[in-house]
Amino acid sequence: MHQLAVEDAVHEHQRPKLDRYETRAFLTAYAVRLDTATGMLDKLEVAAFITYAGSGQHAAITGFYGQNVPYPGTGKPWGFWVSTVATVVVSVALYGAFRRRDWL
Repeated sequence: MHQLAVEDAVHEHQRPKLDRYETRAFLTAYAVRLDTATGMLDKLEVAAFITYAGSGQHAAITGFYGQNVPYPGTGKPWGFWVSTVATVVVSVALYGAFRRRDWL
């Protein structure tokens, strides 16, 4: 990873941007969500590393802070493996579906 991208990922309050490198990109963006308890909008900063091969048609996107949904084992050491296996299974399934539709 490029050192400046890692530094940007560690420090909050980055401006929205897409930094492109030879085989990777670093994306910083903002999103909003509704806090149903207060009825207020919360601003969320999203930082993601994108790894791509060749012409960029095949890419893997990973968030710096991990998954944004709870999964079995969240916060437990074995949860990492549950998350990893689920990610691989979904990735292979999507790749197969895209290949069958001739999207790749």
